[in-house]
Amino acid sequence: MKRTIDPIQHHKQSLSNGFTLIELIVAVAIFAVISLGTFALFQSVLAVKDRTDIQSAALKEIQRGIAIITSDMEQIVQRPIRDQYGDYQRPLVAQHGGEIEFSKAGWTLSPFSKTRRSEIQRVRYTMEEGALVRSHWYVLDRAGDSTPISLPLIQGVTELSFRYLQKDPQHGSQWVEMWPHDGSKIPEPTNPPGPIKYAPDPLPQVIELNLLTERFGSIKRLFRIVAEPPF
Repeated sequence: MKRTIDPIQHHKQSLSNGFTLIELIVAVAIFAVISLGTFALFQSVLAVKDRTDIQSAALKEIQRGIAIITSDMEQIVQRPIRDQYGDYQRPLVAQHGGEIEFSKAGWTLSPFSKTRRSEIQRVRYTMEEGALVRSHWYVLDRAGDSTPISLPLIQGVTELSFRYLQKDPQHGSQWVEMWPHDGSKIPEPTNPPGPIKYAPDPLPQVIELNLLTERFGSIKRLFRIVAEPPF
């Protein structure tokens, strides 16, 4: 006996075994929305990570730069020099504004080095092209062709200034904008034969550094100066 198939029952059975076109379209649309949201979230996480890395690198740069400045300031010594013009310069010279130059100890030499040089270094800090720049010379008493070696320490600097706390027996300590406050040069020695000797040159009690940066705003640091007797 031949078995007949009910069309309605067959249609219901087909629906229970698969998806309709509308269901497939809805499923694809939901998957697309979820994928788009996940991609946007992933992009946002990457953007936040990039900004955090940039901020962290800038902060490390400032911390490293301040550490180098602190080390230099704490090792200022009373060692005058001759500049490239043959003039004597004080152990510490600072023009009005954002430039300072001084002699510092602690420039150690490797025991394996074949060259000989002083362990005292002449250092200059200034602002160049939006950066705090540290420069140094390989010699203390310069020749006409002596050129400094410059290294940018902190980028994104918009303003740089120093102040100097001067000890005044009559009026007490006071802040000045340049050093020495009268802009005078060190007098030349009067005893050319034999070792050159200088009278102790006054140094500031404290040096104040003021930085204005694009990313972190104003940064201020104070450095106490403790110098040994002149060399």
